[in-house]
Formats: sequence, C-alpha cells, structure tokens
Amino acid sequence: MKVVLATEVYPPRAGGAGWSTRALALGLREAGHEVTVLTTSPGAEDLEGLRVRRLSARGRRRLSVPRVLARALAGEKADAIHAQHSLSALGALGGHRPERVAVTVRDHWQVCFWSTRISRGALCPGCGVGPMTRCLDGHLPAPAPLSWGAIPYMQGDLALKRAALRRAGATLAVSGAIAEELRAAGIPRVQVIPNIV
Repeated sequence: MKVVLATEVYPPRAGGAGWSTRALALGLREAGHEVTVLTTSPGAEDLEGLRVRRLSARGRRRLSVPRVLARALAGEKADAIHAQHSLSALGALGGHRPERVAVTVRDHWQVCFWSTRISRGALCPGCGVGPMTRCLDGHLPAPAPLSWGAIPYMQGDLALKRAALRRAGATLAVSGAIAEELRAAGIPRVQVIPNIV
C-alpha cells in the first residue's frame, strides 16, 4: 500500500508530533508499505531511507501550509493519507478523496484556538465568546476590548477545523479524553490509538 504522511513538523527539528510521525513512517515501511512523508519542516530529502519531500510554505503558515500540502498531495497516487496535525489535516482534507484520509489529533486544536485549553493558568471552560475574551489576554498585543475583534476569526478557524475533521475517513485520538472532546464536537469515526512510549 502506498501511504503518504502529511505533517507540518518532522525531524531533525521537531517535537513529539514529528518524532512520532517518524516512528510511524519507519514502522509502516518495515511492514512492507511504500511510505512518503510530505512536510513543510526543513531538513534532508532522504532520511533513514525514507522518501521525505520538504515543501516550502511562505507567508502566514495558517494559510500557506494547507495550500502547499494540498497541492503536493494532489500529485501523489496514495492509497491512504495520514495527516499528523491541524494544518496538514486542512491540506489533506481539502482534496477530492477525504475518505482515504486519517487524521491524528494529539492536542486540543479542534476545540481551542490556542490548542491548549488553558486560559489564565486554568483549564478553559470552553470556546464561547465569553471565555474567548479572557483567552485573548496576553496572546495579542492589543488590549481588551480591542483584541475582541479577533473572536470571529478564531470562531471561524475552529469551525473550519471541525468541518474538515467531519470529512475524514478516520480520526485518531491519542487518548480517551481527546476522543471524548472530538465526539462532543460532532466528529464521527473517532478511534483511540495512544502515543508510543
């Protein structure tokens, strides 16, 4: 099977999502699959014998990464696409075959604009307008109430991400808590596959 892993982050400069994507790529290759990694992260094109296509995403990452990945994925003849994070999910699910796309969700990007669900040092009660006014404190240079103008953009961003996930063939949560959050947000076809240790 030809599998394409789409990700914003990938070694050598990466955090947990990048390194777990690498482990997945190596495991899939060992199982006999043909694996290609598409990433906007800089580095070598051939890493540990894996085909890694490094793509350039210029401008605002939120807009450029999904566009660049969607364009690159359109040229791949993949049996399955596995998106590893929010921007790669938007790129992968913008294509014509979303039923072939699986998305791994490792944090709260589908329900929290900042992906943390932390506001003022505590767990955020939700992303309604009221809580969002508190969340903006310290995130934007403009003081309240001027910063509140960002709220419609934030709400639209979250709605776009959830709509994309609803089209995925599978959504893979790294924990039961993330899975429940996804289901509560109306995301179907959610499975739990814990992170590797």
